[in-house]
Amino acid sequence: MFVSDRWLTGVTTVFLLACLVFFMLYPVYDICKLSFFRDGLFTSETMPGTYQSAIFRSLTNSLYVSIMTMVITTVAAFFFAYGLTRTTIRGRGRST
Repeated sequence: MFVSDRWLTGVTTVFLLACLVFFMLYPVYDICKLSFFRDGLFTSETMPGTYQSAIFRSLTNSLYVSIMTMVITTVAAFFFAYGLTRTTIRGRGRST
């Protein structure tokens, strides 16, 4: 029984890492490659114009949404955890 659990855990871990690489890291790598390489040679000519382009505005907007989501989720999770540990709400279960 434990051997199959370890196998399932390993397969799941590999699958999740493959998804991470494919959906998150590869696009970032591709964007960096397109930004810094032209005709197979390293160049930084394209970067000054990038900071005032739509790509930079998209990046700042994405960071803003991510930070706001993190703050809202952290505050909501704090109150949920506080409610579970410090009050006698229904569904809490018995504490030992």
